[in-house]
Amino acid sequence: MVVTIQKETWENRPITISVGIATLDFSLPVSTFRDIDFSTRIVEEADRALYRSKANGRNQATHCSQILL
Repeated sequence: MVVTIQKETWENRPITISVGIATLDFSLPVSTFRDIDFSTRIVEEADRALYRSKANGRNQATHCSQILL
């Protein structure tokens, strides 16, 4: 995704992207995903990953598993 966006321009200017990613393990029971704490946690993990990407510079993608949670 990052590489694809790097190739694009907007008004003749390059585009950069920083991304934070959290993923779901669908082998967990469905009831896990209905838990409000779980929903909040996965968004928080993606947010932390995003800020780690921004701290690492332009055009970064960080999965939440790459940082200490």
